Amino acid sequence: MNTRIRPIQKEDEAALQSIIAAAYDEFGYSEEIQASNRVKTKNLFEQYQQTGSLYLVAEVDSDVVGGGGLQDFSHIMPGLCELKRLYLRPSARGLGLGRRLVEAILVFAKEHYQGMYLETIQEMQGAIQLYNRLGFHFIERPNGYICPEGCNTFMALRFGQSNER
Repeated sequence: MNTRIRPIQKEDEAALQSIIAAAYDEFGYSEEIQASNRVKTKNLFEQYQQTGSLYLVAEVDSDVVGGGGLQDFSHIMPGLCELKRLYLRPSARGLGLGRRLVEAILVFAKEHYQGMYLETIQEMQGAIQLYNRLGFHFIERPNGYICPEGCNTFMALRFGQSNER
């Protein structure tokens, strides 16, 4: 089995949209949130071409099995970026690809930001455990910010501190 992490390409969008939609269904997101997600993931490639943004794709034997990215979040939390849309097909979980994606994203983030914020749902325990192992800590929801996808778990990692566990 050959695995690879690489930057997103335009032709990855359909596979990634399918993976993200399947995860939303798997974790019980409402139809309203799923419909909103279909709109938000329509142009993933373009969304992550902004300065300070990045989206990486995970492959197994040249098949796209997931991805994750980051975007600037300093308009809400100064100096921070946000880890976004980190999803893997169920068959690709447990292979270390999630950790490799986050670690690669963190390398980029540390060059541009002072820390990273993320939001998720409590049902994604595997992801939360990974984030904890990488040094993320639970935080309160940012003041005045409402997660449009119904997230109930918020975490952050400040760079330059000994966080990894």
